[in-house]
Amino acid sequence: MSTSRPTLLSRPLLLGWTLWLLVSWLMNLPLETPARMTSYPTLPVVRGMLISALVGIALAWPTMRLSQARPAAPRLRIWSDIFTLNLIFFTALMMLHAQVNMTGGSDPGAWPLQQTLRIAALVAAWTMPIGLCIAIGWRGSGGWRAAALVGAVLLSGGGLIVVALGGPHQA
Repeated sequence: MSTSRPTLLSRPLLLGWTLWLLVSWLMNLPLETPARMTSYPTLPVVRGMLISALVGIALAWPTMRLSQARPAAPRLRIWSDIFTLNLIFFTALMMLHAQVNMTGGSDPGAWPLQQTLRIAALVAAWTMPIGLCIAIGWRGSGGWRAAALVGAVLLSGGGLIVVALGGPHQA
């Protein structure tokens, strides 16, 4: 008879988040593949995938966690979730960065590494207050959980709108 030890990484979250990003990428691919890939057709794909990833962090993660019972170690679970979400997101983001910059188009520097790292840092920063909303939701009953979910949506709403509109434009 084997006894299972609790793990720090949530396997359902790990699998679900990976599938979420994979499906987001597939849904944002253009139906017609150009004869020669350049960075221009891939940028809308990247933007769409970033929006999908932010929706996953802002809505799917809190909804999943707040629909479950409070774990024995909630702080450890939230930090584990934050680590898992950010590690997989960073990996996917770096693959997108490589795809855009290695397509052989006329603009090889279309997406600088500094911008990629800023996006990763911004998403990592957004997961912290959303994790706090989940922790608040786990403290109480149904009303607290609803308030925590609304808080997570409000925290992410502005960023999602900016990304959906094409991001901030510099003069």
